[in-house]
Amino acid sequence: MKTDAYYIPDGVEIRKRRKILEWLPEDLAKVAVIGVSTVKRSERNLPAQLRILSKIAKALEVPIEVIVPRLRDPNYAQSGRSSIRVFSTWMAIEKIILNASHSLLIIDSYFGEYGRLGLLLGTRARDQARLPLIEVYMASPEMDFGAQRQREANSRPITDAHQQILLLDQLEDSARNSYEAHFHFLAENIRTSATPYSDQINIFEYHCMPSMRIIAIDDLHFFFGWFPLFAQNPNHSCLYLKDANLDKPGSTLLDEVRFQIECVRAVSEPMLDADFRTRLNRRETHHKEPRERI
Repeated sequence: MKTDAYYIPDGVEIRKRRKILEWLPEDLAKVAVIGVSTVKRSERNLPAQLRILSKIAKALEVPIEVIVPRLRDPNYAQSGRSSIRVFSTWMAIEKIILNASHSLLIIDSYFGEYGRLGLLLGTRARDQARLPLIEVYMASPEMDFGAQRQREANSRPITDAHQQILLLDQLEDSARNSYEAHFHFLAENIRTSATPYSDQINIFEYHCMPSMRIIAIDDLHFFFGWFPLFAQNPNHSCLYLKDANLDKPGSTLLDEVRFQIECVRAVSEPMLDADFRTRLNRRETHHKEPRERI
């Protein structure tokens, strides 16, 4: 049985067993040697790798089948297959982009891989027609989240707790200005790189905290992952789902990814032109009424 396969745990059972032991989530996390957030996610029935759920079961002193009901099915347990795949980097998207037929959607804090994207689209264009639609969503300069992500990514890995606190302290306007310039620089280069190979390129800015990086191709292939602190996404692991023949954990997880996409769309608007942008998050303009957006 593959220990890296993903399964949906029985969150009610995990919580019940934890409370029998009179443990807080922090206690279970400590005994299982996992993160507290992992415990809380498992108690909300969110998919987790079998090796993680096995640690939880061991800490609770119950068989793994107690907290992973799917494993009670001998046929499924024997196969150990999962429709959720894990890649160590995001490079796996390249082959699929080369074969994209109608759409590419990117949700990122900010997307800096425009050069590589242009090369992939150019290679694809040798054998196929122009890609009908590209959508890119990036964190709005009117919020602090993009500037904070840029500051983290530009910092070397920090192990000193005090230095981490200083880095995560209140942003200065210089950091906001830097991100705003970077945002427009990226948007311009995304358009320049992709326009020769796509019929329509829409760039949006979203007004919420980044929580997941998502790249969806043809609304069929979905790559997604978290935003690692002090690092960029492309060099970190990601999950992959293809919307075909999904098992129950995969289907549930894909529903969550699609819901995340719709949430980002709901809080997004077309990218504002730099000349007309209202800098809502600047301290020196907080006392002013925001101008009407164009």
